[in-house]
Amino acid sequence: MKFFWFLLYLFLSSINVHAKFLDYKKTPKDSIKRHAIFICQENQIISSNNRKKLTLKRKPFSILFSLKKYGDANVARIAAITSKKNLKKLKPGLDINEKSALGSGWAMACGSNGYEYLIFRDDAHHYFFYQNKDDKRGELIEKNGDLYKMKFEIRKFWFYYQNKEVAIQNSKINKFYLVIFIDRNNNKIIDKSELTTLKIKLR
Repeated sequence: MKFFWFLLYLFLSSINVHAKFLDYKKTPKDSIKRHAIFICQENQIISSNNRKKLTLKRKPFSILFSLKKYGDANVARIAAITSKKNLKKLKPGLDINEKSALGSGWAMACGSNGYEYLIFRDDAHHYFFYQNKDDKRGELIEKNGDLYKMKFEIRKFWFYYQNKEVAIQNSKINKFYLVIFIDRNNNKIIDKSELTTLKIKLR
């Protein structure tokens, strides 16, 4: 009987750990002010600051970022790139009016509930903003002053060139690049401090 209660305790403890992972407000209190970007998976919330590479399990994960209200022309552009050659084109100094994966006219459409997938396409990007609870792309986690912490949850991949949907756990891809750009000064130029590039390895 004692063994049963011990197993029950372990089970409930594991649920509590998972619940803590789902509380995305547990990122550092000042992170939203510092415009930090986080990659979240299972019970880990990992800052992308000072990192160029991350290894993730072949399981769902999320991207957290902060934005001002859409009326301030503050949007997040997130590209999933497979080609290192195309990745090199996305660098500080680039004018986003030029044709590129982060270009103004190359945002990918999504459904009424936002993006269902992380879409691999080397010449386009996911487009996130927050205006109000009815006009947004991405899930609002919390508000701090004039900044909104948003979440892009990824459970499936879409390979645009193969026209193919794949659950992350069934995917064959081993590495790709995430490029996250938020034009915080709204000058239409990619500044170094506004660009986060991560090489993601899946295991």
